[in-house]
Amino acid sequence: MTLRTEHRYLAEVLAPAGQHLGNFELAPDFTPAAECSHLQGVRGGTLPVDYHHGPCVVEPMFDEATGRPYVAGIRIRFDEAGPDYEPPVIPRNYFRSCVEAGANRLVRKGRLGAGEPFVYRICAFPVSPEYRTSSATADVGGSRPSLELDRVPLTQRIAGAARISRIAWNAQDHPVFVRPDVIEEATELARTAGDRETGGILVGHLYRDSESPELHAEITTQIPAALADAGHAHLNFSPRA
Repeated sequence: MTLRTEHRYLAEVLAPAGQHLGNFELAPDFTPAAECSHLQGVRGGTLPVDYHHGPCVVEPMFDEATGRPYVAGIRIRFDEAGPDYEPPVIPRNYFRSCVEAGANRLVRKGRLGAGEPFVYRICAFPVSPEYRTSSATADVGGSRPSLELDRVPLTQRIAGAARISRIAWNAQDHPVFVRPDVIEEATELARTAGDRETGGILVGHLYRDSESPELHAEITTQIPAALADAGHAHLNFSPRA
């Protein structure tokens, strides 16, 4: 995926009472945002499944109340998207982990106490073309594969399924159906692990609803991560695992 950034992003850190504590530049990884936006486009039928590696650009959404340069969120716009594609707005808290990491520098400088609460604002400033940044996944060459999804009625799937979570269904949720034997295997895996963490990889099939562009997944198998580094409060997937 070729992801362009045409702005530089800064965090402005303030005390809860409003005193200015400092600024620092951010270097967020926008790849998860791009992948999320691509999935939303595929679910809505406005982006093809095989456009995952298409070029796209990060667009800041400026706060309507405070105006530029303050950011309320971002959008990822794909170059080859059709006119019906409307990229989802990813809220400002996408930057939170970057801000928290940067705030540690203010702690070391004595401007912010360790564990002291703070608020922040995100600013975006356009940069000239020669300073614009981009990132891309590895390109193995060859033509892009054509991914045709089988169509299965989603209503039929839902009618034959039992919900695991008690949380109310949200229209933005991506429907995922897990076979009972997979749940039983995962439960047994957790039981035999005792007080250590355990996990694995879930694999299955992706389908398109026969009555709408919506996607849904069926998990058919779980593969235990037998070589993962497991402890009482962690599970690390190494290249060996």
